[in-house]
Order: sequence, then structure tokens, then C-alpha cells
Amino acid sequence: CRWKDWEKHSVWVLHGELFILRLSVAKGSMTDDQYRDNYAGALMHRANGLMHMARCANTEDLHEIALPCWDGPRLLRVITAQAVKDLRQSCTLRSEKYGKKSDDPKSSAFYAYQATLRNLADAIEIHAGISGEDPGPTGAAWLRSRADNLALKEARILAACNKGEKLSASDQKNVERDLRLAETATRDVADTSNRGFSNHNQ
Repeated sequence: CRWKDWEKHSVWVLHGELFILRLSVAKGSMTDDQYRDNYAGALMHRANGLMHMARCANTEDLHEIALPCWDGPRLLRVITAQAVKDLRQSCTLRSEKYGKKSDDPKSSAFYAYQATLRNLADAIEIHAGISGEDPGPTGAAWLRSRADNLALKEARILAACNKGEKLSASDQKNVERDLRLAETATRDVADTSNRGFSNHNQ
């Protein structure tokens, strides 16, 4: 393949955009749970493409990228800010099932939420490297550490949540703390994303 690395990652951006657009058409025929889960996945596809496309373009000393599906070129810092925004929203959507009762013993809600948090950490790190902005002490490294040590990592707590059992005060506090991780990690990340990115969850 003769494509440059940033061009290869742009395919994931396009995939995410198309995924989001198709969901807007199919929303009426889906349950709320189906739409939420698919929308969270679509945002993650687009965000992963955006951040790694920008990362690779940055190594080639590019400052902006123009894709055929966009209305014009966009700065790398704007692209990475959108990736952070997408993953922040994806984390919110994933968190709605985290720690909740599940009738599926093989429910992947915990792993899906953990994976999204880890991807958000990557996006924050890439954005900081390109924009020069300091995300503060609760940045990428902090978020990765917290994602690796979520409360539901403990089998006892995960089993109790899946059964809908009442947790002890300390366990419940830890679960609720996990739900605020994305918000805390992105608190100091400026939203410099521009218009033009589709968002049909409003």
C-alpha cells in the first residue's frame, strides 16, 4: 500500500462518520439500548481514527489535514480535540451499563467501559503532544492507572452488580467514582473542535 500512515487511519474516520450517519437513519427501528451501544461504538471508531491520523500526520510535520468528506482542512489540534470529545461522550454512554444489573452472565459492559477509558487516555496524550496543552495531574497516565483498577475488576463486586445486589457503602462509592473518571480526566482539555463533525445523538 502506497498510502501514508495518516491516510490509512483516515479510513477509520470515514468508517466512524458513516456509522454515525447510518445510525441516525436506523434509530427509529432500534431499542434505546441498541442505539446507545452502537452510537458509543461509532464514536470510538471515529475517535481512534482521528487521533492516530493526527498523530501520524504530526510526525510528518503537517499542521492540518484535508479529507474529501470535509468542507475544508482542519488543524491537527482541532482533530485531536474532537477525538477527546468523542471518547468522552462514548465513556458517558458506556457508563450507563457499568455497575448495573445484567441478565447476561457474559456481559461485556465492564470491558467495553474499560476499553473506552483506555482509548480516551490515548486521545488525551496525543492531543497534549500536538497542542502543547497540559492536561494536569489527572491526565493520560492517571486515567490509564484508574482504568486498570476499576472497582468491577474485583470479581466479587462484578458478580454482585450483575445480580443487582446492594453493595456495601465503600463498594458503591468506588463504583460511583469510576463513573466520573472521563469527566475528571477531560476537565482541563479545551474543546477546540470545530463544526462539521456529525453528531446525531442530540
